[in-house]
Amino acid sequence: MADIYHLPDVLKAWPWPRSINPNYEVCHAESLGWCQTFSEALSPADLLALKRSDFSRLASLTYPLLNEATVFVIEEYSDTASKDVVRHRMDSIKDALRNPLQPRPAGEWVGGEFVRQFWEDAIKIVTPSVQARFLAVYEAYLDAVVEEASDRHTNRIRDVKSYFDITTRYL
Repeated sequence: MADIYHLPDVLKAWPWPRSINPNYEVCHAESLGWCQTFSEALSPADLLALKRSDFSRLASLTYPLLNEATVFVIEEYSDTASKDVVRHRMDSIKDALRNPLQPRPAGEWVGGEFVRQFWEDAIKIVTPSVQARFLAVYEAYLDAVVEEASDRHTNRIRDVKSYFDITTRYL
């Protein structure tokens, strides 16, 4: 029989006030609408997963004072792909981040255009120093995604320390 682990309710006695961005509902609707513009490239299951994940709520709780918030997750699209495919996808994302005003090549994986549009909007509202920090940290994250794909490809199961070593590089 499998072990059962019970996680504590860490928010039960949360000592700090919690607030949500007042723009949550509008941003959530806009984010879902934006994701649906990629419906030709995303499966109905992908779109449903994005809707259920409610990353807009996470961003709105994390940044309750921002005017707008956009959050996206790329890693989910690497879980079933080969190491080479994941590397190619992450490279297209890096290129999109470095060149947000350039159209993406025809036939490229949709993630490049998804990220390009996100970054084109983001650079309008964040300072150059925040942009530089985001790019450095996000590129480290993308490299870790490739490393995790390599681990899956070789059936490598990391111990806790080495797992944290690669996943905390981008924190």
